Formats: sequence, structure tokens, C-alpha cells
Amino acid sequence: MLSLRGWFAGLYQLPAALLLVIGLFNLAYGSTSFTLAMATQGNRVPGLKVIAFANMVWAICCLVLATVWFRVASPLGLLQLIGEAMFVGTLGVLEWRAKNLN
Repeated sequence: MLSLRGWFAGLYQLPAALLLVIGLFNLAYGSTSFTLAMATQGNRVPGLKVIAFANMVWAICCLVLATVWFRVASPLGLLQLIGEAMFVGTLGVLEWRAKNLN
């Protein structure tokens, strides 16, 4: 997303600056969750509540972005935003349930 944001901007009909922000958030999330995964203690993941909450908040943010850019974004751009919301929202719910098992 970061290196091809100009191309994606045309494909998604979304501002490249918005795709930059989305890419930076994805990069921050990926590096943070990887760090937490590496700190796993047995079957316990420290900070799993934080990861789950962040995923659910990001899902809401993606849905808000899809709503705000609904008239501007291409169908593919909307699909990307809504698809990401569904993916990270589901992941957040599964993580939230898993934190109760630890």
C-alpha cells in the first residue's frame, strides 16, 4: 500500500494521502502485533486485549472511511475498505474471545 499508493489511488479513486495513512496504520499494527506475538508466554499473549480492541476500532474507522468516501471511491476502493473492516473486525472479535481463554 505504501509503495504503490499512487497506483492504488487511481484504482480506488481515493486520495493518495488517505492510502498513505491507511498503509502507515497497517504497518504500525503489523509491527506491534508481531512484537506481541514474539513475547508469547506459553499460550498467553500479553496485550491481546489491546490488539483485539485496536482491531475493532480500526474496523469502525474503515467503515467510517467507506461512508465518507462512498460517492467518490470506486467500487473496488469501497470493497477494500469494507473488506478490511470485516477482516479486522472478525479478527478483533476472535481475539477478544481468545483473551478469555488465557
